[in-house]
Amino acid sequence: MYFPVVSVPVPFRQFVEELNFYLHKPEVKNLSRYCTGLCTMVNKTAAGICSMLLNSPVSSSLSNFMSNGKWDANIVNRERLKIVRDRYRDSSRRHGTLVIDDFISEKTGKNIALCSRHFDHTDGKYKWGHLYVSSLLSHRDGMTPVDLKIYVREKDCASYDWEFKTKNELFRRTIDEAVKSGLPFDCVVFDAWYTNKENCDYVSKEKELNCVFPIKSNWLVRWNGEDMPISDWYRVYGKACRHKVVEINPYHDSPKKFYVTVANIYVCSLRRKVKLVVSHEGETIGKDPTFLATYRFDWDARFILTHYDYRWSIEPMHRDFKQHLGLGGCEMRTKEAVLHHAAAVLLSATLLDEVIEESGVMRWAQRQRSTGIGRKQRFLLHNLIKEFILWILGFVNADQRKAEEIFNTLKQQLHNPEFENQMKLICSKKTETKHPKQ
Repeated sequence: MYFPVVSVPVPFRQFVEELNFYLHKPEVKNLSRYCTGLCTMVNKTAAGICSMLLNSPVSSSLSNFMSNGKWDANIVNRERLKIVRDRYRDSSRRHGTLVIDDFISEKTGKNIALCSRHFDHTDGKYKWGHLYVSSLLSHRDGMTPVDLKIYVREKDCASYDWEFKTKNELFRRTIDEAVKSGLPFDCVVFDAWYTNKENCDYVSKEKELNCVFPIKSNWLVRWNGEDMPISDWYRVYGKACRHKVVEINPYHDSPKKFYVTVANIYVCSLRRKVKLVVSHEGETIGKDPTFLATYRFDWDARFILTHYDYRWSIEPMHRDFKQHLGLGGCEMRTKEAVLHHAAAVLLSATLLDEVIEESGVMRWAQRQRSTGIGRKQRFLLHNLIKEFILWILGFVNADQRKAEEIFNTLKQQLHNPEFENQMKLICSKKTETKHPKQ
């Protein structure tokens, strides 16, 4: 956006003010300003935000708040989730799905805090950047980002004075914090990287939650007293199991059709029997099947596939965080700033939901599949343009001196010569139109 924001949107200010028990008043103002900049501005740096937000402090004040502020990003995120939890309190559907995945946010600078070299399985090469273990609540009444936890390789932790935690430990901590926050979910979905006995037992036994997870094709299963890779079992014995055609429609979109094979089988690595659903192409045994498993033997194949399909809703969230909310462009040098920025990104995504909710179009947006962050930002920009126009009309009249007063105000508040020149040109054209040369 290339026009100034007259003020922090009211839903932003009201939501962040609920954190005033923990943050001081100047900190509440700085956090609401920073989130406004992440949601609306092209240049999402402290200097860029302050240059386009009226009545904002100098950029060094906002930068110091993010880089050296003493506020704890985990506490802010925890309180955000408590506020979000109230959205679902009146819902008749209490069952949601917690989706956990990880992604890499690439960086170019070599002095950025908490960066490491991570292997990207999508591209098959190592990348320099931040690796986040992310989580998303997928619910019939909406989708809510839950957390972003940074994983740093053990050999790099000493240079950042960072306590090493494995990705599996971050996985379990994410579930634990989501349960403590009281979010409405009873199932956890994750990819094959997190599928191991410790994680599955933690979800099903310790937390007493359901889980749906994929199994790698080379994992051993036991069938008729014989251990074999699951891919071999499927090729040899798959035809003897139950087959069916399943249609799912998890997002009220066009139905998806699956040909599935269903069996109860013992998985050696998990040391437990699971309900296995193998989805394949065509009505006969197909190539490159997907092996899904759960400990709920009473769930049918359609229910299992529907839960697992929710996992793909986290991929657009990763893209939106990097492209629309400034997570990809974060080049901060201190670990406190990186953690604060991640918390601000999560808060910004929630604040955009608040704007849509207050406008009364949330239900319509969900029906139209218009729930992406980019669409929410465009809706917010329309409101901000309206506020800017009204602000201009409050100053401009037939008196040319009022127009000069606007320019002086913009010059003092924005410190943006390029914008000042553009506004002078626009207003000069308006003046010529009102007072044509005789």
